This record gives sequence, C-alpha cells and structure tokens, in this order.
Amino acid sequence: HCAPSPVTLFNGRLYRAMEIFDGPNLPDPPGGTYAALLIHADADGDLEHPSSWVKTTSLRFQPDWLPSAWGTSSSIYTWQEGNAVPSPDRKEIWNILRLDGQRSQGSANKALLTRLNSTTGALSFFRWVDMPSGSSKFTVRWDPQSKMYFTLSTNLTQKHIRQGTWNARNNLVLASSPDLVHWHVCSTLLTDD
Repeated sequence: HCAPSPVTLFNGRLYRAMEIFDGPNLPDPPGGTYAALLIHADADGDLEHPSSWVKTTSLRFQPDWLPSAWGTSSSIYTWQEGNAVPSPDRKEIWNILRLDGQRSQGSANKALLTRLNSTTGALSFFRWVDMPSGSSKFTVRWDPQSKMYFTLSTNLTQKHIRQGTWNARNNLVLASSPDLVHWHVCSTLLTDD
C-alpha cells in the first residue's frame, strides 16, 4: 500500500515509505493490518532494475503503543502513508506516518515516528507526535533553506471533534516544525463547512 509521498535523497540514496498488508481483513480502518517499511536505492543506480532496490524490515503497528488514556478499542487504529524524511540532525532517515482511526479527543491530530537503523535495515517505533494531521493523508518535506519541515495536512478542529466528524477533510493547513515533533499551524489554506 502506498500513496503519493515524497522520495527523499539522503547520503546518495533515494528513500520512499510504503506499507504492506499484514493481517486479516477487518472493518475499515483495518486495525493494525499494515506494516511500515522503506525502500531505497543508490541514486546513481539503475532505478528501473528491481535488484537496485533494497527493502527494510517491515514493522507492524502494535496496539500496545497506544496510550491507555484514549479509552477506546485498539482494533480501530493502524498507520498508513508514511513520509521518509531525514532526521533533524541529518544522521538518520525517519518515517512519519498518519494514524488512521482517530476517534477520540486523545487520538485527534496524532502521527507516529519510526526510525531506520542503517546498519541492520530495521525500522523501530520512536514516538507519538502531536501534529495537525487527522486521519487523512499528509505530505512532509524538509526545506534546507529555512531548516524547517513543512506539511500540507488536514487539521481536525475542536468543531470536528465536538461534532464527531472524525474523517473531515475540509480544513487544509500549512504547518511547520523544526524537528518533526513540535508542529505549528502557519496558515489555514482551505476550509469548508
């Protein structure tokens, strides 16, 4: 599974986030049935040849990562549509993924970070992130000039939360972060009632 997401050039390699289906069919959202991974290749290699590409280990979403304070069934959550980005110190590749299944005040506007161990090729869960992201696809890009990350994403507002419109996609924002953890909404670009 994948959606349009950035391809990142880092230390001479191209990285892209993907997910594989890893579990039984469950109601939508699929409840932890996607495993995150990255694919990467030498930027100067033959990108059309399958053997040029390396796949990291896949990492399945684990319900025990969920904060118990959310007080809802862990089977509604999964992660999807990651973005491979360089870490703030430019030493690692991280994958920031959207949390699908946001249905409570606690889970609203959350994303997850994983990091790649370049020696073993393994991804590991790193941390939760408060981010204006809803359960919708977002794109994260690093801007070397400002030394900031930027995203176009759907921000779940308090109005959405009060109304229970968890899948709202009518509040597009531009947000920035210096470190992929602390996000600030710069501007609301598009909204509709």
